[in-house]
Amino acid sequence: MTEEAIVRARVTDEAERQAVYDILVECDRDFVPPLSYRAGTKQTDWTHKGATHEGVRDYFDTVMQQHVLLWKRDGVVIAFMSFRPNEMTPHLEQYGAVCYLSTLCVLHAYRGQGLSPKIYRAAQQWAMEHGGQITVLRTWSTNAAQMHLMEKLGYAEKARLVDDRGPGVDTVYYVHEM
Repeated sequence: MTEEAIVRARVTDEAERQAVYDILVECDRDFVPPLSYRAGTKQTDWTHKGATHEGVRDYFDTVMQQHVLLWKRDGVVIAFMSFRPNEMTPHLEQYGAVCYLSTLCVLHAYRGQGLSPKIYRAAQQWAMEHGGQITVLRTWSTNAAQMHLMEKLGYAEKARLVDDRGPGVDTVYYVHEM
């Protein structure tokens, strides 16, 4: 078994694009709110009308405008992370331009195999090698697994928007200062 992380400034290969889309569709409801409710990866208004197939397509279209780290096993894309280098992040302006880690999705069949920490480390390494930028991400406060992983990887909570995604669901920003 061979694993590799490949970073693309833009995913242009049709097979890789389809793999990312298929992963997004499978992982849609793993997010709060679901990806199909969102207009894109920069969304800060969490009000929504209802999930649609076009919603996942809209989200996919914004992912395809970002850098994407593809995680391949034996040549097959099984996970990806989208990110935006040189990003000014709302609520974290004090850090200046950062590498904002947008979306991480792992196919359900490959979860529980320790891929997420490997993908985060690969993204951190890329950020270090391409400008020495710190990495930043946001998640929701009820995502206990994600929050535990952030602490384990050395990320620290730096901002919290109370009830931002609904009653009792905060948006939480994490920073990893290399």
